[in-house]
Amino acid sequence: MHQTRRHDDHGMITIWILGMVLVVAVIGAVSIGAWSAFGERRELSGVADQAAQAGATAFDTDWFRTTGERRLDAAVARDRAITILERHDVSFDPARSVIDTTTDQVVITLVKDSNAPFLDVLTDGDPVVIAVTAIARLRQD
Repeated sequence: MHQTRRHDDHGMITIWILGMVLVVAVIGAVSIGAWSAFGERRELSGVADQAAQAGATAFDTDWFRTTGERRLDAAVARDRAITILERHDVSFDPARSVIDTTTDQVVITLVKDSNAPFLDVLTDGDPVVIAVTAIARLRQD
C-alpha cells in the first residue's frame, strides 16, 4: 500500500529555523546595545560622583575660623568639580549638563546621547538619552 501526503510540507522546517535564527539575532543585537548603554551610564555616573565628591572637599576655612559655621566655598567647589570632569575621558553634552555648587552642596548632572548600537530599533530612530545626577552635601555634625 502506498501512502500519499495530504499536505505539501517540504521545506517548512527550513523556513521555521531561518525565522527563529532571525528572531534570536535581533534579540541579541538589542541586548548588546542595551548592555553598551548601561556601561555608558555606569561610566558617566562614576565621573559625576567623583566630581561631586571633589567639589565637596572645598571647605571654606576662612568662614569657619570667622564664624564657626561650616560651609563650602562654592567657587572653589565648582573649579574642583570641573577639574575632575576635564581629567576623565568621558563624553557628555555640556549644553545639557549642569554643575551647581552652593555653600552646602554640589550637584552634578551629566547628560549625553548614547552611542549604543541597535537601540534605534526600540526608539524609532530617536537617540537614547543618558542622564545621571550626583549630589554631595557638606556634613554639619
